[in-house]
Amino acid sequence: MAIDTILTVGWPLMKADDVFDATNMHAKAEQADDYKAALKQVYTDLRKQLGEGKPMHISSVGRLFRRRPDHFGAIKKFVRNSEKVIDKSHGKIYFEIDAFSYAFLKGAKNFDIVMPETDSIEGSFRKIRRKMLDEMSQLEEFEREGYKPEDSKVMENYLALREVIASPAARDERRALATLLVSGPSTSEQIANDLGMPYGLSGLVLPVYEKIGVATRREELGETLFAITEEALPRVLFCLRETMGVDFIEVLESYY
Repeated sequence: MAIDTILTVGWPLMKADDVFDATNMHAKAEQADDYKAALKQVYTDLRKQLGEGKPMHISSVGRLFRRRPDHFGAIKKFVRNSEKVIDKSHGKIYFEIDAFSYAFLKGAKNFDIVMPETDSIEGSFRKIRRKMLDEMSQLEEFEREGYKPEDSKVMENYLALREVIASPAARDERRALATLLVSGPSTSEQIANDLGMPYGLSGLVLPVYEKIGVATRREELGETLFAITEEALPRVLFCLRETMGVDFIEVLESYY
């Protein structure tokens, strides 16, 4: 059965003891000889823990993949087996996934077929969608007509990002930003591995994004990760669209 999905923005901190985190559920099922049976038992146990009637929200589904060819196995295994084992006894279940991870998976792997976005709950992406589109429209008017956004901070922040990625030579900077958007909080080493770039280069690029307010540094499960800030999303999306032709918003707009 298809699993109703809620689109979010921002990535919650992972916790090793969060039983409703998709990565922890997948890891637990992976330890068993029969993944499918073990995953079904996980859902059954979670329902007992949660009680009857209350919807079950499975978080961080997007953490099960990274945007590189050999890193889709975990999310495919988790989603496809969840689709097979979830039944009425498990009650209402929602998957929660970052909107831009979802946009990538929808465009590249047709995940929206088994994970259709629900219209019964307004996720955090829906709540800020209009605001993001408005800011992107302002940036488009500036580039095409020369009209500056009324908020000078929007203009200042945008120009700082444009300076970093607009140059034809800034290929790695653009690729790193797109990967950070889709794959979520990442270490410098993960970005380097995703893109096949020198670790030292990724170690230089990510702090630049931190310096201009596009990314923030966070500690998670003993690692230092970089994550795109929610405030920076409109200019990140606009810049990636204009420099790489990657339009994640357009992919998501087909739903509305």
